[in-house]
Amino acid sequence: MFRYVGACLILQKKLKHLVKDTVWIIHHESASYSDPVTRFLLALYTEMDYDDAQHELQRCEQVCQSDCFLQRHWNEFQENARLHVFESYCRIHQCINIQIISSKLNMEAEEAELWIVKLIQNAKLDARIDSEKSRVVMTKAPPNVYQQVIEKTKNLAFRSTMLVSNMENEKH
Repeated sequence: MFRYVGACLILQKKLKHLVKDTVWIIHHESASYSDPVTRFLLALYTEMDYDDAQHELQRCEQVCQSDCFLQRHWNEFQENARLHVFESYCRIHQCINIQIISSKLNMEAEEAELWIVKLIQNAKLDARIDSEKSRVVMTKAPPNVYQQVIEKTKNLAFRSTMLVSNMENEKH
């Protein structure tokens, strides 16, 4: 079951919000079940070991090819797994050498550069490619002030009510 839950996380882009919690569960159950799909997710999101994640992704091909449910989804699985690797790598690096990321994605440098260009265009990533230095430069979007205010004041009404209630209790 964990294999298919992990495969769904990789295959369905709409489930990205569930990755953290699901990987946490897979991590805690890894003593009782482990396969290349679950180990790929653990290597990528728990250990941040991109070489191990790439190794497990190569093993995933064998698993997917021999699994009757995943067999016809291998190309999409591989593409989305590469996307997961790239996004995870981008979260912790500001500048990414194309040669290094291509090895993490198991692609040739030119192929990886074209893939990244398409990704930047289609996903509207805040990034640019510096062809002279053969690297991808991530640009951080400035924080949305309105969102920050909403986050800071989210519990304000509840806290105010509790404060008034506590003050009234103090009077009695």
